[in-house]
Amino acid sequence: MRRPFKSAAATVSLLSMLACTVGQPASAQLNWSQVPGMIDVQGRITGTEKQIAEEQAAGRLTREKALTLGQSLDRIKQLDTQYRQDGKLSIFERMRLVLDLDKLSQEIQSSLTERSAGITDVAGREAELSKQISDGLLSGRLTSLEASSLNQKLDAIKDKEKVYRNDGVLNSTETLTLSLDLDHLASAIESTMKVRVIEDPGVDAKQAEIKARIDQLQSAGKLTAVQAEPLRQELARIHTHEEALKASGGSLTSEEVLTLALALERLKAQVDRYEPQVVPTAVRGIDTRQDEIKTAIAGAQTAGKLSVTQAGELMQEFGRIEALESMYRADGSLDNNEIMTLDRDLDALKKRTDDAIAAAPASQMTVSQRKENLRTRIEAARSGSLFNPSTVGDELLADLSRIDSKESFYKLDGSLSDTETLIITQDLDALSSRLDSALNKLPNLSAKKAEIETRINEALAASRLDPRKAEEIKQELNRISFLESTFTANDGKVDDREAVALSKEFNNLESKMSTYIEALPDVDALQSEIDKKMAEAKTRGSLSAGNADALKKEYDRIASVEASFRGSDSKLSDWEVMALKRDLDKLAADLDRLSAAAPVQVTVDVGSVAPDTRGHWAEKYIAILSQRGTIGGFPDGSFKPDNGITRSQFAAIAVKALNLPPAGRDAKFSDLSSRHWAYKAISAVSDAGLVGGYPDGSFRPEDKITRAQALVILSKALENASGDVKVLDRYKDGTKVAAWAVPSVAKAANAGILVNHPDPYSIRPADDATRAEVAALTYQTMARLGQKLPDIRTGLEASTN
Repeated sequence: MRRPFKSAAATVSLLSMLACTVGQPASAQLNWSQVPGMIDVQGRITGTEKQIAEEQAAGRLTREKALTLGQSLDRIKQLDTQYRQDGKLSIFERMRLVLDLDKLSQEIQSSLTERSAGITDVAGREAELSKQISDGLLSGRLTSLEASSLNQKLDAIKDKEKVYRNDGVLNSTETLTLSLDLDHLASAIESTMKVRVIEDPGVDAKQAEIKARIDQLQSAGKLTAVQAEPLRQELARIHTHEEALKASGGSLTSEEVLTLALALERLKAQVDRYEPQVVPTAVRGIDTRQDEIKTAIAGAQTAGKLSVTQAGELMQEFGRIEALESMYRADGSLDNNEIMTLDRDLDALKKRTDDAIAAAPASQMTVSQRKENLRTRIEAARSGSLFNPSTVGDELLADLSRIDSKESFYKLDGSLSDTETLIITQDLDALSSRLDSALNKLPNLSAKKAEIETRINEALAASRLDPRKAEEIKQELNRISFLESTFTANDGKVDDREAVALSKEFNNLESKMSTYIEALPDVDALQSEIDKKMAEAKTRGSLSAGNADALKKEYDRIASVEASFRGSDSKLSDWEVMALKRDLDKLAADLDRLSAAAPVQVTVDVGSVAPDTRGHWAEKYIAILSQRGTIGGFPDGSFKPDNGITRSQFAAIAVKALNLPPAGRDAKFSDLSSRHWAYKAISAVSDAGLVGGYPDGSFRPEDKITRAQALVILSKALENASGDVKVLDRYKDGTKVAAWAVPSVAKAANAGILVNHPDPYSIRPADDATRAEVAALTYQTMARLGQKLPDIRTGLEASTN
């Protein structure tokens, strides 16, 4: 029979074989008798290709390095294709490919840099690493102690994830943190893995065997001297190659062992062509034997010679053999060793089946016993409401009565003939089949219980179920489980009536749980309400252009999150709906707060404004900040708006503008005395993380500050602003922003604080910032942080387009 490849069963079978042969390895030494017959080379190749693509997308591999690694993988693919030209991979060819893939995996790990984007599927990545540790232990590339240590690190990451998910969702920072932890663990696993060491599979013995075979074939006349000569020359070449490899160190590396083994295997194949091996007759007909055994098990169960448990155990072993055959056939056909393995396993299964049947009671159910069994089943199904419609039970009992009447008629002459017994038996078989088809499918109690547990966990995660109510439901669930245990205590199973009773209990519990779980909100309605409120606020003029733009960006972000949630199945899970509701509720609250705020009316006292700022483009910025005491002038009454500003002066302005608290600790800079006029201000901005010193430990308080440096400092206060660097494309010199300042300048532009005068489309990042420009940048930062200030648009045209 030709069966499809069963990956799950095959994996279980392979793990079973490995467990039997490998045990608990303490080193990376690989014995040839322990090499599994099926190494998933194609799976490794696909996984490696996916890893390269994902790491490049996450910014951990440069485009050039990913291209180089891809070329190395292509060479392995070509080698795999070359090896498969004869339809199968030998064990030596498989191990050659696996070693090459191991080396490529190590090269990938050594090429990775720090991640710039978080992993979306954190749980999937954790599962991959768990499997990698398990596989490493199983293959002997990790010791038990090393695997235990790595698993402890993985558990620590999972614990951290649970803490992060206390609020039901991972934000981008938490996702990136977990991703970096998983990356470090992956590197640790790869660096801990021992290099595969391949034992010598008997290279010298193989050479002697091939030499003897050539001599034997030539003596038997199956090989001429002309034909034998190139074979002997190739054998001599392999021997010379081996001696050359051993000359340097005396021992062979894993790659050298595989190289020699592959060469000898190819030579053996050439020799075999002159005397093909014949598969023994005893091991042919694997598929036919499987069919015979399967039929025997099914027939014995039907005849009552095997119990359900016995038949189940035999079919489980049958499934293992079937999966093993599927694995062997994955590369096209069965070789002699594989056929003999299957034949041996089938012999053992047939003996088990025959022994079980022989041990069964000699007597089968009589006609009377079968009728009584059917009657009992029909009555039980009718009382358990398992018929649909309910009248089916009455019809079946009527048919059974007719069979009784027929049997009574046949017995008028004293007994049933063989023919009459066969007729009655056929009628009973037909009635049994009708009974089976008429029964409603019994509820899957395990599935119902699992479904309820899943609903409880999902409702708790989505904050739709009170923890106390959840505990009440769990206690009720435990009560039903105890009831099920009571039913199974007598005969080890739940009969039809008991299954129906338990199903009703589960249904009642589901109904009760539905009343406890909070109804899901209408996300579409919430979005429509926010749209309406934003439109009304703009019409009334109660929402400034800057605030409206910030709210719109947050609204678009939530919409993009919803789209990603719907990406896989076009639906939203309960948790996803509640996460969107939380974001929309916060946005609605921000909208109400900002639109309810009355327009700020500020009168500028022209008499108090420094004379040298009158008529200046930044006059309003400077005047309002001066009146608030945020920024000051010079003793002679001037402001000097076009002069540069020092790092110490900027620190003093930032403390007042951002309402920074006094420093928790004094600044320690090599060139800053505690007697410096701005010492406390510099300590405050340093303690707040806004301004730092230089690598040499200095602060350089009198150095002039550039526009880029000012924007980097102010953007640190804009925690919720977008960092999308595409905004810099609006500016003429957006590409001239230094790499270290790009994220901060982009954040400032997205937040609408980037003031540029006289040309709003020029950033001029390297220019020294003037006192007027610092006043304008600081003003817009204060407004963006929610301080009540008049809306001033000078120099902001590019930021608000």
